[in-house]
Amino acid sequence: MTDLDASLFAVNFSDVHFEIGRYFDELIPAQKKTKIDIPDVMGYKQLKKKFLPRNIPILGILHADTKAQLITRIETLKEFLYYDDPAQLIFNDKSDRYYLVEYDGKQELQKRGQFVPLRLNFVADDPFGYAVKADDDDETGIVIDGHTWNITNSGQYYAYPVITITMNQEQTHLYIKNNSLSDNRFDITKTMAIGKTLVIDSKNMTIVYDGSDSPAGFGDGGTGSADFILLKTGVNELQIGTDNATIDVSVNVTFRKIYL
Repeated sequence: MTDLDASLFAVNFSDVHFEIGRYFDELIPAQKKTKIDIPDVMGYKQLKKKFLPRNIPILGILHADTKAQLITRIETLKEFLYYDDPAQLIFNDKSDRYYLVEYDGKQELQKRGQFVPLRLNFVADDPFGYAVKADDDDETGIVIDGHTWNITNSGQYYAYPVITITMNQEQTHLYIKNNSLSDNRFDITKTMAIGKTLVIDSKNMTIVYDGSDSPAGFGDGGTGSADFILLKTGVNELQIGTDNATIDVSVNVTFRKIYL
């Protein structure tokens, strides 16, 4: 790979004879802010904000030795750029993260014989960069109700963990809290047998028990809060407990750091 090479689904641009000269990445994705004007109050009140899709244009040259070879390589580039689902785009000067992108058109700059300068446009509807390598934390043999432990998120934004709980005894109720965030608590009430796993995916908002979707029993535990767990930047104190007489579980937490 050259210094400015990149890959889509682990295939390098240089492998399809496209040499990257420059790419543009937004400092921070643009945000859409919803505001209201409250009478007799100075300024505006912000109700919410969200990040908009990220645009990533790449400038480079498709090259060949002959005109016939150029035609063939154009066809190869077409196949390289199309995927049914968003592809992982990784720049080798930012090899610790990927963007989930789709090809969004091109601009042909100026054809020069067997060299075709192109501006390839990509859009990431999910505007964040995600760590290529996930963080992984194991807490085994938890038998103390209200057990706490710390997880550090060294990314630039909230992370969405996947929490896998293995039952070392039968449980009918479990909760997980992030004590470092206000009202960030997840409760589940159902019969969970010894040896079975409960997988809570915060990004996709799914609850899987013993390999099958099983959202029944998700609630607030009487606390008025029912949320999928988030990890703020910095140190997070997680807590797990139960309404049962005892608890005996093991917990694995994995997450990908998010970059703005």
